[in-house]
Amino acid sequence: MEWMLSQSTIFQLCLVVATCLAFQGALAAEFDMVDGLVPGQKMIMIRGPIEPGDDVTFYELAQQAERASVFLESPGGNVDAGISIGAEIAIRDFTTLVLDGEGCHSICAVIWVSGVRRYMSPDADISVHAAFVSYTHLTLPT
Repeated sequence: MEWMLSQSTIFQLCLVVATCLAFQGALAAEFDMVDGLVPGQKMIMIRGPIEPGDDVTFYELAQQAERASVFLESPGGNVDAGISIGAEIAIRDFTTLVLDGEGCHSICAVIWVSGVRRYMSPDADISVHAAFVSYTHLTLPT
């Protein structure tokens, strides 16, 4: 079933997200789940750096929601955890959303793209860069 969000619905959604995030300070990813705007729908919020193990936290929340929109605000972080979160979003046909704020960068942008429906506010900041592996402890043969 295809559905569209009206301006009023997007505004209400923004108010729900802003209210839930107003009292949070983020050093690591914070997860929260609230009721959505329609019965049976949930809003899962991810805010802060994506760390190893955050995919498990997301999976546990996703298990509680048949339908969900995922609000993202993250500088990025662990690629493996982010790919797992994105895969879970795609498998479950969840919607993703980025609003004005701190933005959605690096692996967060990959998570956002994983949504079956993707929304962003006009002033949302979404950016990507190449992933890398640091070989600081690599010993080369001489």
